[in-house]
Formats: sequence, structure tokens, C-alpha cells
Amino acid sequence: AESLDQPCSERCQVCVGKEPIDISLIIEVDGWRLYLSNLENANCYRNQHTCSIGAILSIGVHTMLSKQTIQHHQFIPLKDNPQSDLISILPKCIQFIRVQQKAKRNVLLHCYAGISRSVSVCIAYLMVDMNMPLLNALIHVKSRRRVSEPNYGFIDQLESLSQNMSEFRTLLNNLDGLLD
Repeated sequence: AESLDQPCSERCQVCVGKEPIDISLIIEVDGWRLYLSNLENANCYRNQHTCSIGAILSIGVHTMLSKQTIQHHQFIPLKDNPQSDLISILPKCIQFIRVQQKAKRNVLLHCYAGISRSVSVCIAYLMVDMNMPLLNALIHVKSRRRVSEPNYGFIDQLESLSQNMSEFRTLLNNLDGLLD
């Protein structure tokens, strides 16, 4: 086990004080928690330990964790530009979060900056599984993570998701049935 008295690595910008601790609790349900953060903070063992993180969902352009300290990790490729297809990755993301929630493993969802990609996935999760309308989900996430700013293309896709929610939930439930 790594000591919490020492930096988790010489390169950990959080532990050596060059990066602020930046991990936001978004929702807690029956003791299970979903957090949002950026890459530096996702890589910090202290943050993982302090928040009892059991699983990490990374959204980005390449596998971003510098070391594998978490057994349950999923990497989903997505560029942060308005033309990127957010909707196509949502089933895999939401399924991963659902599996972790069922197993009572707290989830840390992150992208490089913790501003657009991971925030958009988080908003979609709140819409789909917590039945929040898009505007309420966006306001909730922004109230918990002030830097949240999904790009306009992701917002457009989340609006489309909200208009097609029953079809999306049917797709997810069919996929969940295949996993059981």
C-alpha cells in the first residue's frame, strides 16, 4: 500500500502542491458516489483513497492514467470537439457506471480538463438514470463543479437525447439484458 504521508509519485502535481485538489462530488445514492475531476486529480492516489474511489471512467483521446491503481477502469475514446459523436459512447459509459453502482464502487469520471467531455457524460447519466431533465442536470452539475462547460455540439446532442429518451432507455435496457 502506498503511504499517504508522501506524494503518490514525484510527478503528482496535486501531491506536490502545483495543482489544486479538484474533485467534485456530483451525486450520492444510498452510500454510492459519483465524482467528476480532471486528469491530474484522477491520477492522484491520495484523491482516490480519500474519496474511496473503486472505479474510474476516463473519457479522452488516449489512455490517460499514468499508473493503474484502480482495478476497475474503463477508457472511452472521444475528442472534445463539437463534431464528436457523444451519443455513440453513452451506452458503454452508462453501463459501466451502472455496474459500478450495483457493486457499490464509487466512480470517478474524468477527461483531460474535467470541463466538457466528462461533464457531458455525467449530465447524460443524470438524465437517463436519475430522470433529470437536461436543464436541471446541467444546473446540478454546474452547481457542484463550477468549471463545467460542455461544448455546444455536446449540448445539442444532449438535447437530442432528451427528446429521444424512451428509445435510448430501451436500447440501454436491451444491452443490460445481454450483460446479465
